[in-house]
Amino acid sequence: MKYYYLIINEGVSNGLIQSQVLNPIEYNSLQDEVGVISIEKPGWKRIDTSINLITIPFGVPYKLFLFNALAFVLVPVLAFLYAVVLSIITDRNDILIARSYFPGIVLLNLKRIRGNKYKFDPRSLFIHESVTKGKIKPDSRLFKQWIRWEKAILREAEQVIVVAKKQGEYYQNTVAQPLSLINIPCYSSGPTTFKSSRTELLPFKEEDVVLVYYGSLDDGWNNKDIYSGIFTQAIVQGYKVCILSQNYKELQNDDRFSGRDIFIVDTKRNRNHSEFLQVCDYGVVVMPKTSDWETRLSVKFVEYSSNGLGVLVGEFVGEAVRISTKYFADYNYVLCSNLLPTRLRTLLDSDRDVIKRQAERLFSLSNFTQLVQ
Repeated sequence: MKYYYLIINEGVSNGLIQSQVLNPIEYNSLQDEVGVISIEKPGWKRIDTSINLITIPFGVPYKLFLFNALAFVLVPVLAFLYAVVLSIITDRNDILIARSYFPGIVLLNLKRIRGNKYKFDPRSLFIHESVTKGKIKPDSRLFKQWIRWEKAILREAEQVIVVAKKQGEYYQNTVAQPLSLINIPCYSSGPTTFKSSRTELLPFKEEDVVLVYYGSLDDGWNNKDIYSGIFTQAIVQGYKVCILSQNYKELQNDDRFSGRDIFIVDTKRNRNHSEFLQVCDYGVVVMPKTSDWETRLSVKFVEYSSNGLGVLVGEFVGEAVRISTKYFADYNYVLCSNLLPTRLRTLLDSDRDVIKRQAERLFSLSNFTQLVQ
């Protein structure tokens, strides 16, 4: 018997897949027990890995069928066809883990075809997230169909992996039967310790309070309009701002992110992201209010904490707020209406050590072993 993680259209070269799927397998030396099956859309890239990786290069891009009328036909048809392929390349006793909803439908079909057990790792409330992004209209026929598919996946899953307490409560309330839930937040490998000082990396003084943002920053989910307002507040209050982003060129050409108090790092050219994070004081993560806000955690929150930073967390990043209040109350701040606190202090090395140790307990890669027990 072997475990296989099923990934569809995400790509094993994707940084998120590497940090949240491949790295945990390698870290726990589970290459003999856990493999990865990746159904790849056109344009996929090969990677070198010690993991048993099975690549199937005929994935149909989600944008073609998940969010329109074709879903009523193509979701069940493609899920069945993919399940048939899986029945050929896996054994009857293998247990598969579905990453997200459509892979969950595929494994539901595989179970009905051949009886393979599966676990459901949705990562987020896909349906409500799609509503927020404008891809599915609330209370539409498609919305109701996805709710039916969601219930079917949950009812037949051996276990459901959730990243937030409220996410587990939502799923438990969705089906009229007990669910086996495992609460595993995002993974972090823990930071590599660097010897660089702040003044070697940033144009700021050691006594400055430095806020940092890490990740994409554009007109999409991580909206630069929201963050520009927060950074403006920060500068008015005397704080400095560091932005680590792949959107370097766009931000450089945006007047809202210019000036001596803001420093932008191009993450495509500078690969040691943790080195920059560790010389800052507080990470920033905010999100708009959505129907699923209570389940929100954010990989950013995990990375900030694992690198020994306090976090300024928006009130609608619900799980991050819960964790901040329970485990990081002395260092994290919840932002109401995205208003920054006054009189933030620079963090001491002893503060950073406390934060890192707590983050290691909460977000360790070793938590992955719970999936294969």
